[in-house]
Amino acid sequence: MRFTPFVMVILAGLAGYAGFVAGHHRPSFTRSRLPPPPALGSRDAELDKQIYLTTRQLIGSARWQQAVEDAKLNDEGTVQAFVEVEQLHLSPVEKEALMQRLRVVQAMARRAMGGEKYIWQRRRPFIDYGGQSCVIDIQRFLTSWSYPSGHTVRAYALALALSKLYPEHRSAFLAKAHQFAESRVICGMHWASDIKAGEAFATRLMETVAP
Repeated sequence: MRFTPFVMVILAGLAGYAGFVAGHHRPSFTRSRLPPPPALGSRDAELDKQIYLTTRQLIGSARWQQAVEDAKLNDEGTVQAFVEVEQLHLSPVEKEALMQRLRVVQAMARRAMGGEKYIWQRRRPFIDYGGQSCVIDIQRFLTSWSYPSGHTVRAYALALALSKLYPEHRSAFLAKAHQFAESRVICGMHWASDIKAGEAFATRLMETVAP
């Protein structure tokens, strides 16, 4: 079921019970692996806002369409996309072994950062400032959190795992991760600082585990 913009605004208002209306993000004394997101009214928060508003101008462009396609990918599709970044000349058996290895990495990354969103409870850009998103089922994001970007954490975890295995293709893998992360901002689902935090989180995570 698709919601009209008016209904979405009403739902966003009702989401206040979960803490959205209370503030831009909710500070917490819970142990976190990340610094807090930019404080409301700070220079960094204003920069996030300006980047979000500027990227609304990309709606309908080729880069917007790429962001739409990136948003459609589920976990399996994301792993497949990273494996196909470069011609690795793998046999079917080798490719399946690599895919399975990356599935484990992605699942680990998802688990590792899951709690961070609930620590900070930062609203998504489209809730604060409106504007179109490239995500079709946007209603489920009305009551989910923005900081850090989970897509970014998983994309960089995959890129860094592949870079350890195939260091000669590191630049291509990281470029793919950057594309995925940037797409989340273009989609209106994340602030620029969300994806910066996601990249930092994934980098620290992958420094401590084997691919």
